[in-house]
This record gives sequence, structure tokens and C-alpha cells, in this order.
Amino acid sequence: MHPRLTIAVPVHNEEKFIEQTLKSAITALSDEVCLVVSENASSDRSREIIKSICEGDNRIKLLLRDEKIPVIEHFRNLVQQCETEYFMWLGGHDILFADYPNQAISKLDSDESISLIYPDCLQLNENGKTEYGSSKLEDDLDTSGLQKLDALEKVANNTFSCFATYGIMRTKWAREIPFQQVIGFDHLLIFHMAVCGHIRHLAVPGLGIRAERKESNEQRTARYIKEGIIRSNERYSYERHAAKYFSYISKSVRLSMNQKFSIIKRLIRVFRNKFEVKPKGLVRYYFHALTGL
Repeated sequence: MHPRLTIAVPVHNEEKFIEQTLKSAITALSDEVCLVVSENASSDRSREIIKSICEGDNRIKLLLRDEKIPVIEHFRNLVQQCETEYFMWLGGHDILFADYPNQAISKLDSDESISLIYPDCLQLNENGKTEYGSSKLEDDLDTSGLQKLDALEKVANNTFSCFATYGIMRTKWAREIPFQQVIGFDHLLIFHMAVCGHIRHLAVPGLGIRAERKESNEQRTARYIKEGIIRSNERYSYERHAAKYFSYISKSVRLSMNQKFSIIKRLIRVFRNKFEVKPKGLVRYYFHALTGL
């Protein structure tokens, strides 16, 4: 039997938790589930730990980079190399619960309209411990029963934590994700999956997430600059965030002209209420997007 789901673990400087992550992923492996671990030129002991756990296990494919590539390009490469019907990323500091992948595959098999399915995501403490039913982190992104425009409006309005990015998706739609080195790329990824099909929430514990990155605003800005996500003199704004949605919608081949006009108008209201941005700025980006229709 050929594997049907690829679990892809992109790793850069994750020595503290990567052993826990890999051991959790290995427990989920089966005839239908395979594992790819991509080590992106870490400067810590990540590669050493990965090799000690994974080398010699023919269920695991190792990709070892000698030169670091940008994080979003790293994610894109893993999708492009995927040869299975379904795909998911697993963060190098997170935990996968073993029963989740097979349950998700069963749901995807039963409904071709589902493009992305995401589980309950639970907060992990320093020791990797959590209790099901507490500290749930997922957003309400389930579009069951909704018409396309209502579904897209809901997803844009309710996307905050973006842990659904680590759900299981159909590879054919994942390959078309608009990978961009921009802040809020994960928001756009989830929106894209809602354009391609329905997003479903699977109410089972699937992922243990270490949600808090311990860095200051200055450190985060420096990381964004280093990754090429923003320029050194660039100021991030929610108007720019909205503009990425508008640009994506204007270029979509899955939305009709009327749907494009309608959803952009709805999103102007969403972003005005969600981020308290001035309508004038949103309208300016709206008309800029329309020139690409």
C-alpha cells in the first residue's frame, strides 16, 4: 500500500523540542502515513538529534540542507515534493497525537468538498504536557453548510491564531498556495484553502502547540527583516494585510467576477471591524486590486 498522507517537519534550530516532536510523529506512522524531516542548516544540535532518531528508519525521508533558505520557501519546497494525496506540516517544537491523522484521512475520503481539516490544538507546557479540553487554541473556521461568500467572510473574520495551517490538506490545493514572504502569509494560506473547498474542524485532540515565541517586538522585527518578510524601513499595517487578500482574490481562477467584487466589498467591512482600520485606506487598496481583474 502506498502512503496517502505526508507529515512534513520543517526544522531550524529546534534542539530543545525536536526529539519530542519526532517521537510523536513516528507513533502516527502506518502504511498510509509517511514522514519527511527537512533540516534547514541549523546552528544548534538539531541535525545531530534528527539523525540519531531517524537514520536507518526507511519510513522517514531526511532532507539535510547545508545552506539556509527562507522559512516560507522551506515550507513551499516540502509541499512541492509531496507525492501523497494529503499533506500536513508539523512544527519542530509541537506534538502530534497519533490517532488524529487516520481520523482526518477518513473524513477527507468521505467528502471531496473538504480542502483542509484541522483538529483541536492544545497548549503545551514546557514539559510537553497538556490536558484535553483545556487551553484550546484553534479558531472557528469550520465552513460546513455555508455558501462560498459566507464561508470566505467567516474565515477572513475568524482567522487569528492560524493553527489550522497545521491541519491536513489536499495536496493538489496545497501546491497552489500563494507562498509569499509577507507578514500574515498563514492567514492567506487558510483563506486560499477556503476558496478551494470547505474547511472542517475535527473535534479530537490532534496537535499539541507551543504557541508562545519568547521574543521582543524588536527581535521579531529583526527576524522578519532577516527572513525577507519585511524591509528594514517598512512599517507593517493592516491595510497592507488586507491588500494581500484583495490581490489574491483579484487573481483567483476559482471565483467569478461577481464573486470577486462581492467578497472584496465584504472584506472591507471585515477588516474595518476586525482591525479598526480606516475605510479610506482599505478602499484605496480595493481599487488597486480591481485594476488587476
